Amino acid sequence: MKKYLLVFCYIVSVFLSSCSKDVPPKIKGDFEAVVTVRDIETDLENFLLKADISVENSNNVEITVISPKEISGLSYIWGEEFEMVYKNLHCKTEKDYLPQFSFSQGIYNVLNSLYENDKATKSENGDWLFKGESQSGEYEVQTDSKGYIQNISIKEISLCADFEYSD
Repeated sequence: MKKYLLVFCYIVSVFLSSCSKDVPPKIKGDFEAVVTVRDIETDLENFLLKADISVENSNNVEITVISPKEISGLSYIWGEEFEMVYKNLHCKTEKDYLPQFSFSQGIYNVLNSLYENDKATKSENGDWLFKGESQSGEYEVQTDSKGYIQNISIKEISLCADFEYSD
């Protein structure tokens, strides 16, 4: 009887230890959010930009500026090709048209790299931190436990982008 109890305890402990292993969430490939972009090295008031972001199938990305009001409505759209739209003006060109240090190209580059990156570490509060490299530089992406991006930062281009989702 003791032998069966010992085997049972061993099986239960193996099962529990395998269940407690944390696996990073799959990054959401379809989402809509408001992103607040700021410069890491300067004061928050010196550079602050808000934009709507829509991601579909992990690679169709649209970023539309909402503030500052001077460029509100400017859209960056990646799909089969790249397009910039402002009011009634459209500019279609190749995907890598923007400089790698621009905020929108930086976010797009990180998203492209991030969907292939499954290496993450879990933080104390249950969020996940993904680190990798994109064409815009080394990045860190913080996600929640469901795979929604909370923050993107790229030190080489001094970019920090915070994501907010509506319910």
